[in-house]
Amino acid sequence: MQSLTHHVAVRDQPSYPAYVANRLSAVKWRNWRAHFIWQESMYDPPLKLPLLKLINLLTDLQEERDVLAKHSWVLEPMVKIIGALEASFQKYPPIKVGTPAPYTPPQD
Repeated sequence: MQSLTHHVAVRDQPSYPAYVANRLSAVKWRNWRAHFIWQESMYDPPLKLPLLKLINLLTDLQEERDVLAKHSWVLEPMVKIIGALEASFQKYPPIKVGTPAPYTPPQD
C-alpha cells in the first residue's frame, strides 16, 4: 500500500495527515492521533469509523484506548488541520497517477 504524508502547521505545531492509498486514514498533531479508518491488523479490512478514534500517543503507544470523550477539545485543531489540507489540495492538486516524468507543475 502506498502511504503519503502532507505537512500542515496549526498553531506552529507540525501535523501529519496520513494517507493510505487514496484515503485519509489518520491525522497526527502533537501527541494525538485521530483515526478515521481503523484496521486491527494488516490482514483485517480497513473500516471507516462512524466517529473518529482519538489516541493519546504519550500514554497509549499500542493505540488501544479511544480518549475522544475525555479530550474532545482536540477536535478543533484537527478540523483546522483537515481544512488547511483540503485548501492546499485546491491550490496544489495532487499529481495524478501515470503522469509522465519529469513533472512540470502548471504556472500560475
